[in-house]
Amino acid sequence: MMDSKESTTPHRMLGGALIGAGMLTVLAMLHHPVINADTAQGAIDEIVREAPLNRLIHGAAIALILIQLYGFMVFRHLVEPGRAAPHLSVLLFAAGAAAMVGAALISGFVTPALAFGFSNGGDAEQFRQLARLAFSGNQALAGFGALALGGAGLVSAWPLWRRRGLVLRTTGALGALLGAMAVLTWVSQGGIDVLAMTVIALALCLWCAAMGVYLIGWRPAAR
Repeated sequence: MMDSKESTTPHRMLGGALIGAGMLTVLAMLHHPVINADTAQGAIDEIVREAPLNRLIHGAAIALILIQLYGFMVFRHLVEPGRAAPHLSVLLFAAGAAAMVGAALISGFVTPALAFGFSNGGDAEQFRQLARLAFSGNQALAGFGALALGGAGLVSAWPLWRRRGLVLRTTGALGALLGAMAVLTWVSQGGIDVLAMTVIALALCLWCAAMGVYLIGWRPAAR
C-alpha cells in the first residue's frame, strides 16, 4: 500500500511548480523587449538584435502557461473529485492558455522571423504592413486569452469562496481579482500592452500561488 506521504509527493511538487511558474511569468514580463524605433528599418534592426531574448522569454512563457493549465486542472479535480464533466473554469482556462500560446508564438517567433527576412534588404513598407498584421493577431489572441483566464477566475470564485478553509476561500477571492483585472485592463486600454499583461500576469501569479499552497497541503481522504 502506498503511504500518505508518497501519494501526496506529486501534488506537492506540482504545487511548488505552480507557484514558481507564476513568479517566473511575472519575471519574464518584466524583461519583455519593447521596440522603440521610429522607422521601419530601425524596427527591423531592433527586432533582429532582440530576437534571442525575445525567443527565450516567449518560449519560457509558453512552457509556464502550460504548467499553470495542468496545475489548474489537477486543482479542480482535487476540489471536486466526483465531478463527471470538466468545470466551465477548466474550459475557459484551457482556451485562455491556448490563446496566450498563440500570442507568444507571434510575438516571440513569427515577428522576429519576418524581421530576419527583411534584414538584408527588402521593402520596409511591406515589412511595416506585415508586422502590423502580426501585431493585430497578437493583440486579438492576448486580449481573448486574458479575458478567458479572467473568466476562469470569476467562474471559480464563488464556488471556492463557499467552501471551508482559508486557502480555498483565498483562491476564490484571488480568482475574482484576476477576472476584475482582466476586464478593467481591457476596457481601460482597449487592448493588452506589455504593462497590462504584466499586471494580469501578477494577478495570475497570486491565483496560482494560492492553488499551489492548496496542492502542497492536500491530503487524500481517509478510507
